[in-house]
Amino acid sequence: AWLPGQTEPPGGDLTALKNAVFAATANQMQVFLVVSHPGSRTTPLTEQQRKDFAAFIGALAKALPAVRYYTIGNEPNLNGFWLPQFGPNGENVAAPAYLELLAAAYDSLKAVSTKIVVLGGALSPRGSDNPALSRHTHSPTRFIQDMGAAYKASGRTKPVMDALSINPFP
Repeated sequence: AWLPGQTEPPGGDLTALKNAVFAATANQMQVFLVVSHPGSRTTPLTEQQRKDFAAFIGALAKALPAVRYYTIGNEPNLNGFWLPQFGPNGENVAAPAYLELLAAAYDSLKAVSTKIVVLGGALSPRGSDNPALSRHTHSPTRFIQDMGAAYKASGRTKPVMDALSINPFP
C-alpha cells in the first residue's frame, strides 16, 4: 500500500515483500504485485502525489527484480477506493485522474525494465454510472470508455498499460 508522501516502501514492508517474492520464485510461482493506496481518503489526485506514487512503484521494481507483473490501483471505478467519482456536472472525473496515475506508474516501471508488464484498471465488475445515487460508482464499460476519451484528450502517444485487469467477482 502506498500512502501520500511515500516515495519508497518502508523497510519492514520491503523486507516482507522480498521474503514473499523469494519464497514464491523458489517454488516456481509467478508474483503479481498490486500497488494501490488503501482507500478513497488517500486517492493520489495531485501531480506531486502521482509523482510520489510513481517513485514508490519504481523503487519497488528496483528492489524486486523478480516481479514482472504490476497492477496499478484497485477498483478506481468505486468510491470506496477512489474519490471523487463525479464532477459537479455529473461527469466522470475518476477515469481521467486514474489515467494520469496509470501513465506515471507505467513510465516509472518501464524505466526500470521494459520487461515489466503493467496491468491497468483492476476494475470492479459493477457500478451504477449515476451521480444522483448515494454510492458514486462507474460501470467498468463506462470507466474504460472514459479512460479512452481521457487518453485521446491527453495527446499521449505512449501506452499507459500493457493489459487491462477486471476483478471478476460473481
